[in-house]
Amino acid sequence: MPAFLFVPPLPIKYIHGMHCVEYPLPESPFYWSLEQAGRTRIPEDELENFNIPKLELKTWIGSYWDSYHYTFVRDFLGSIRQPLDGRQYAGEHGHPELIQGD
Repeated sequence: MPAFLFVPPLPIKYIHGMHCVEYPLPESPFYWSLEQAGRTRIPEDELENFNIPKLELKTWIGSYWDSYHYTFVRDFLGSIRQPLDGRQYAGEHGHPELIQGD
């Protein structure tokens, strides 16, 4: 019997002019169902009975890039002949400078 994973939209609030997600979330942001329409959730304690993996939500606050992200940005900026610090490119495209890296 197939199981279906559902990931409903996160509840978004508008606070002080910003879109925000309440954290911690009031309930899991995803669930499994044996119905294709997803009307009935499979209880967490029964997932193992159906050989369904338990999913875990991990949250990071702030920004984090792996080295390949920096390499991609450097290669992109170099390909369009922009300074590699990205400040000129960001300014020309209306993006604020949030953090100045070393």
